[in-house]
Amino acid sequence: MSVKRSVHSSGLRIVTEEVPSVRSAAVGIWVNVGSRDEAPATAGASHFLEHLLFKGTTSRTALEISSSIESVGGEMNAFTSKEYTCFYARVIDTDLPMAINVVSDLITSSIVSAFDVDAERKVVLEEIAMRDDDPSDQIHDFFSDTYYGNTPIGRPILGTVESIKGMSRNTVFNYYKKKYLPQDLVVAVAGNIKHKRVVAMVEEALSRDNFLDILAAPVVRPNTVVKNTKQQSVALCTRRANKHICSMAWKVWLEQTIAVLRWESFRRPSVEECPLDSSKRSARSVVLPTRCTHTLNNLLVPEY
Repeated sequence: MSVKRSVHSSGLRIVTEEVPSVRSAAVGIWVNVGSRDEAPATAGASHFLEHLLFKGTTSRTALEISSSIESVGGEMNAFTSKEYTCFYARVIDTDLPMAINVVSDLITSSIVSAFDVDAERKVVLEEIAMRDDDPSDQIHDFFSDTYYGNTPIGRPILGTVESIKGMSRNTVFNYYKKKYLPQDLVVAVAGNIKHKRVVAMVEEALSRDNFLDILAAPVVRPNTVVKNTKQQSVALCTRRANKHICSMAWKVWLEQTIAVLRWESFRRPSVEECPLDSSKRSARSVVLPTRCTHTLNNLLVPEY
């Protein structure tokens, strides 16, 4: 195995790893933009845009994009994080040129039509609703919000219902043109490949619509100083819970759930409220609000 790196004059970085023992190849285009780069009014734009780039380009429809990869038995997908967005495909090594061409087309030539924006808006809002119904997903957003507060990295990747509803086609398209630049991209390819051939294929594919016709240096995200806050904890417990107990997190009746509760809302149980032998009560024992006395003991996430 050997890892090689090339940098284009536009700032585009191409990294490859040759694995001659396999007959497959994977390509990923990593974009240096995520939810931490969004303003409150555009919260969720990175993830929203990830959906929209699959809806059609100047040379391919949404069906042609998906069928190009699936017709050869390949896989194509994308994901968004707080600091980057990735579009990737996995295929047999002989189909790599086609995969690079298709994935690159999303980056350089997506249309982002008003019709698709309205259609995908409903999809993203449904994802937010699904997240709110799944405690195991929502706990991560509670943790970020508790630790980082009202900062870009503390806000959810999906955005909010208000920000997604208020995002216009022009807002999303301008975000696309501003953030998806060669100097913010890393193209990573691994498998039964040769570095020089991959570089030539990537440069040809990304040259569409004069995308690489700029001179720039690769952008490296700087370190961000995070203000230290008072230590807080987020706790998890599994139990039969009602609407009142979980009012901080979900406003639905739950038969079995993971209740997400902030440490500040807890208080130590008294002997009367928690009639256990004092040797069995720990510092992590808590009392849930309003007649919901329950000792969690080892079910809570310990403080560090």
